[in-house]
This record gives sequence, structure tokens and C-alpha cells, in this order.
Amino acid sequence: MNILRRIPFVFYVLLLACIGIGVLYMYMHAEILRKNLEIGVGVRAQTGVGVTEGHLSVLKKTLGEHEVELKRISGHFVKNNDVVAFIQLIEKFGQSQKIELKISSLEEEESTAGTETVPESLELLRVQFVASGSWNDLVNLLVFVESMPYATRIEQVQFKKVGEGFTKTGKWSGFFALTAIKEK
Repeated sequence: MNILRRIPFVFYVLLLACIGIGVLYMYMHAEILRKNLEIGVGVRAQTGVGVTEGHLSVLKKTLGEHEVELKRISGHFVKNNDVVAFIQLIEKFGQSQKIELKISSLEEEESTAGTETVPESLELLRVQFVASGSWNDLVNLLVFVESMPYATRIEQVQFKKVGEGFTKTGKWSGFFALTAIKEK
């Protein structure tokens, strides 16, 4: 019976010990965070890392050093006022190959999260067109579209024989869907 009277006492002692350990843990955690913050501020002050005038000048200098590469890369984007020239480039190639070409859809859209990652200064230009001609002409059109000097991606291509029989001679119809990167 004597042992039963000691159980509540032991329970209260253990409860107070746990509370004391929890308070000590929270105090030590707060001290570690405070010291880390002080160390981080000190390191940043010594190394000069941070958004300061000096840091911005280094960024501008780096951009200046890579200006040629940036211009070369931006040359692969359809310019904001050159959408018509981009479409005419495709149409002129079609005319030179004696291909009947009709643009069926032209959309500009901003990239959405989860599909593609495109910077805010750029957007997607989606073009769909139908072409008809010989098998070789349509294949040449596909090769031309893939090798244009623009950042483009072929989304969909469908070739379909017009008329009887499935030979490479005769008239074929093709559906093309591509996406290009365009400056805003």
C-alpha cells in the first residue's frame, strides 16, 4: 500500500522534470537561432554579400560581358512586331515548293505554371496550319519548319493521303501544329 502512495509523487516529479527539460530545450533552440542570425549578419557584412549598389554593379557588369550571347539567344525568338514576318516565312517556303498552305489558327498565350517555364518577358505563339501537296513537298515543309532559325517545337504533325491508294505519289494533306517563343 505504501508503494501506491509514492506513485503520484513520482508522477509529479517526472512531470516537473519533463516540463523543465522542455523549457530548457526551447531556450537553447532560441539561443542557437539568435547566434546563427548574428553569424549570418556578420558574414554578409564581411563578404559584402547582399543587395547593395556594389552587388547590382557586379550584376550589370556580368550582363554586359554576356551581351553578345544574350543577343544571339534572343535572335531565336519571334519579335513582338515580327509575327507576320514569321508566318510569311512559312507561307513563302510553301509557295516556293508549290504547296497549298492555309493558316488555321494563331494564338499568343502566356506560359502557365506546370506546363512550360517561360520568363515573364516571353510568351508562346501557337500556330496551326494545313498544307497539301506531294509527299516529298510535305516532308520538305516539315524539315523547313524544324530547321527555322527560331525557338520552335513541333507539337503535332499528321499526313493523310487524299484520294485512292496509299502511295507516296499523288496528293497528300498535312496538319502542322507548332509552338514558337515570342517576345512580349
